[in-house]
Amino acid sequence: MSLNGRAEFGAARDALQGGAGPVSFTVLHAAGTLACSGRLTGAFAGEGRCRFSADPRFEAALAERGLAPDHRADLIAMLLVDATVDLADGLTREGVKPKDNGDLIAAAALDVTPAYVHDLKSDAMVLTDIDDAIACKALDVDGPYVRGLAAAGYRNLAARDVVAMKAMDVSPDYARAMNRARGSGQ
Repeated sequence: MSLNGRAEFGAARDALQGGAGPVSFTVLHAAGTLACSGRLTGAFAGEGRCRFSADPRFEAALAERGLAPDHRADLIAMLLVDATVDLADGLTREGVKPKDNGDLIAAAALDVTPAYVHDLKSDAMVLTDIDDAIACKALDVDGPYVRGLAAAGYRNLAARDVVAMKAMDVSPDYARAMNRARGSGQ
């Protein structure tokens, strides 16, 4: 879990960077509250216990969207990776609706945002599934890469084909060169 960059982890970061001695902090998130206490042996080193209290409104909102958590640990994971109802709704608006809470957790963990999905959409790639958006992010497929494939003559590729091209390190320049050598587009 990274404590950098997320405001709700500010108190935890501040408490854990202190010296040896007792420590306690609380993390507030839409998923619920994580209250921790223990003893530090040094900065960011020690032991303790945490108690998680889920927010029933968050659970209800997820259930309304077909994303009800299967296990309590899923709610803790949502807190840790910042999986929110707003993220689920935004992905749905972009046409890649999470099918279950695992999809939402994976999207949040990899920072698959509505803006990222929107940027991926182009003439080169058909993107209609959250799993494909997650795979794209895992392989660092981005908007410029996809638009580069479109400029190289590739249109309406399945997302899995774009992911395969990226996995094989096919750059838009390479795709253009291959098309020139072949004397045609896609």
